[in-house]
Amino acid sequence: MKRMNMKFLSILLASVLLLSGCAKETIQTQAGEVESAEKKFYPLKKDRVFNAAVDAFFEAVDARDADAIKALFSPNALEQAEDIDEEIEKLFAFYPGPTQRCERDGVGPESGSSDHGKRIRRGSDWFAVVCDGANYYCDFSMVFQNDMDRNEEGVWSIDLVSEKVICAEDFKFSTKPGLHAESEAPGAYQTRRIKHYPEVFVPIERELDREEIRAFLEKETDFGVFQDTFGESNAETIRNAAYAYELPDEEGEKRYLILYVTDEGKIRLVYIVNETDIKPLETLWEAKKDDAQQ
Repeated sequence: MKRMNMKFLSILLASVLLLSGCAKETIQTQAGEVESAEKKFYPLKKDRVFNAAVDAFFEAVDARDADAIKALFSPNALEQAEDIDEEIEKLFAFYPGPTQRCERDGVGPESGSSDHGKRIRRGSDWFAVVCDGANYYCDFSMVFQNDMDRNEEGVWSIDLVSEKVICAEDFKFSTKPGLHAESEAPGAYQTRRIKHYPEVFVPIERELDREEIRAFLEKETDFGVFQDTFGESNAETIRNAAYAYELPDEEGEKRYLILYVTDEGKIRLVYIVNETDIKPLETLWEAKKDDAQQ
């Protein structure tokens, strides 16, 4: 993941906060200073502004600087936020710092409106953060432009939750302004990050062999027979009809099989993946075109 120099951002943030407590000016100044470094990787200015705000937030969290966190929010967001000081304390309690890796990668699809030439532009994205070897997940929302109300411009909401929370049934990030931090959810279950996404994970004592599985699939593609032979999956991914099986680690990194299954219960594609990358490491097996259509 491409990241800005966090020490530089810390110095920059401190300098700007001394000059102004306005969140909008803080973010805009950061974006301007780091623009040349980021422009190669993020040609759209909104992505650079978003990344600068995210990095400033985690720099402030690691420094346990509550005032710097609040300074990132727009005046309207701060005014409407509920219990932001309590939420900051909750965050400090369960997120130990320092941040080892932040996987922000620019803002997601932009939304907004226009009225007689006056524009409102909003953007948000969620991403993983690694701290003390544990995965956390952040949803970060900003108002880039509001020609009708400049006090709306800046960070609107930040959610930071543990992997257990994001995997809880019916979980949704908050859309309310301010900071929202949560580390616990009802129930006893384990989680893993598989192919970039957090999943509920059921540990099973076994050691699967990829070549044995490849040889099996050359003769049999029925998923029910596969389960009878190799056992239940460790996780059913958030994408329908995909099942994850844990493989032995390779060079200290987790490996998983992802099986894609048709509505008829036939295995059509098997990837080998790691924890963090959306792109598969390799294709273990793929059904022939005629077989996949049956």
